[in-house]
Amino acid sequence: MNLNVGQEGRLDFVLAPATLRQTVIVESGAPSVQSNSVGVNTTIGPQFVENLALNGRTFQPLIGLVPGVILTNGDGQFSTNGQRDNANYFTIDGVSANIGLTNFRSLGQTAGGSVPGFNVLGGTNNLVSVDAMQEFTGHTSTYSAEFGRTPGGQVQVVTRSGTNQFHGTLFNYFRNDALDANDWFANLKGLRKPPLRQNNFGGVLGGPMFKNRTFFFSSYEGLRLTSPQFSIVNVPSRAARVAAPPAIQQLLNAFPLPNGPEDPASMLGQFSAAYSNPATVDAASFRLDHMVNSR
Repeated sequence: MNLNVGQEGRLDFVLAPATLRQTVIVESGAPSVQSNSVGVNTTIGPQFVENLALNGRTFQPLIGLVPGVILTNGDGQFSTNGQRDNANYFTIDGVSANIGLTNFRSLGQTAGGSVPGFNVLGGTNNLVSVDAMQEFTGHTSTYSAEFGRTPGGQVQVVTRSGTNQFHGTLFNYFRNDALDANDWFANLKGLRKPPLRQNNFGGVLGGPMFKNRTFFFSSYEGLRLTSPQFSIVNVPSRAARVAAPPAIQQLLNAFPLPNGPEDPASMLGQFSAAYSNPATVDAASFRLDHMVNSR
C-alpha cells in the first residue's frame, strides 16, 4: 500500500500487491485539428483538474475557461455566445442534469428543466465531485445534432470508472474565522465578528469487483458551512411603537429595536446586525462498469 500526502489535507493511496513490477505508461491525446467535425469545443482532462485550485471544489471555474462564455448573475450562471443563461444543457455520463429549481425567484423557465441542478450554495458538488470527474467538455458552437435541445452551451461531464487496482482519495478542507478580518460594515457599526466555520470533507474509492470484468467507483462529499453575513434593515422606530394602538404595538414590538439613527418623518429606525447562515451539503455517487466480452 502506497500513501501520498499532498497539500491542503489531501491523502492519496493505492492498494497493490507487494511485488516488483515494471509499469509502462502510454498516453494518447486527441489531435489538435479535427478534420471530421466543425464543432467548437474545449476538453479538460483529469490531470489539469487535479493541479488546478478550484474554488469551492466545483467545476464552474472550468466553464469560465471555455472561449465564448461569460459569467452572469442569472439562474444559469453563464451565457454562451450571446445566448440566454438558461439555454445551456448539462449532462453527466450522458444523463441530463438540467433539473434545477430556483429557491429565490419565481419558477419561470426553471420549471421546464432549463437550469442545471446546482445545490443550495450554487455549486456543482451535488452533480459530481471534482475527484470523481474524468473529463470535462464544453461545446460552444456548430456542434452536431446529438447535442440538441438547447441553443446555448453544451456541458458534458464524464465520471471516472474503477480499474484492476484499488485507488482512493481522502480530503478535508477546514476554515474558520480565527485568521479572518471582521466585515467592514460590521466593524464600522462596532459589531462583533460573526462565526465562520467551513468543513469540506469526503473521498473516492474505486477498484475491481471481478478482475478484468466488473469495476466500481464511488464518491462522497460533505460540506458543513456557517457563513458570516451582515445586514442593515429598517424597523419601526421607538416613537412609532409608543404612538401605535395597543393591538398594533404587539405587531411592531415583534421587530427588533433600532440600534441606529431614527427618522421621525417615516417613523422608521435603522437596525444593523451580524449573523451566520448555516448550510449543509451531502452528495454521494456510485458507478458500476461491466465488460461483457473482449469486444
